[in-house]
Amino acid sequence: MLLIMVAISCGEDEPDDNPNASIQFNFAFEVDGEALDYGQAYLINDDVVSFDVAQYYIGELSLTMDNGSTLNFDDQYLLAVPNTSARADAGENVGKTITKVDFNVGVSPEENSQSEMDFTEREETDVLAAQDPSMHWNWNTGYKFLRVDGDVDTDGDGVVDTGIAYHIGSDALLQALSVDSNIKIDQGDNSITFVLDLADFFANVDLSSEIDTHTGNVPELAQRLVNNYSTSISIE
Repeated sequence: MLLIMVAISCGEDEPDDNPNASIQFNFAFEVDGEALDYGQAYLINDDVVSFDVAQYYIGELSLTMDNGSTLNFDDQYLLAVPNTSARADAGENVGKTITKVDFNVGVSPEENSQSEMDFTEREETDVLAAQDPSMHWNWNTGYKFLRVDGDVDTDGDGVVDTGIAYHIGSDALLQALSVDSNIKIDQGDNSITFVLDLADFFANVDLSSEIDTHTGNVPELAQRLVNNYSTSISIE
């Protein structure tokens, strides 16, 4: 598990704010409100399906506070993987309530168009470096902004039998989201959880027949899944 913390401090002339608050970013994945368990069979849109990979990139993250300040992490990326935590460094003037969370699902065009050398020379601890399972097609095609793999039942006998793969990328499918929140921030440890519900993510998708998109091969399905981000990703 990757565990990283955010240290935030405020000046002595701002007694209404939190001088010693820390924020931990958590990543949860669910299926219709139930915690995702790799390999478990779920019923989504009347199809039996199981999953073995689910993860996505978060970029351009910013938190709007009730005191009017904004905590920006736009120079850092987070890789959302089930049951992990991550951090980013923050500045001063944290308020007592986070009223809005803004972020992108994916990476910027600048990062997505990097050279092969830029990619291979990234530090191992960099979430934009090579990952296992892979979150990067190649230096020319760029990053997989979101990846979900598993298996589905295609013959109706209740047993999964065919692989599924949904890999979304390309600059055109970089998606900005803005989520209203009412998350209280106290002195000491605090947490924010990004929740992706796969039942909502696959709304209006026939999993037994629409078994894959690698974006370029089935762009309409990729766009449909991107359109589901706003109803499938929530903040707690």
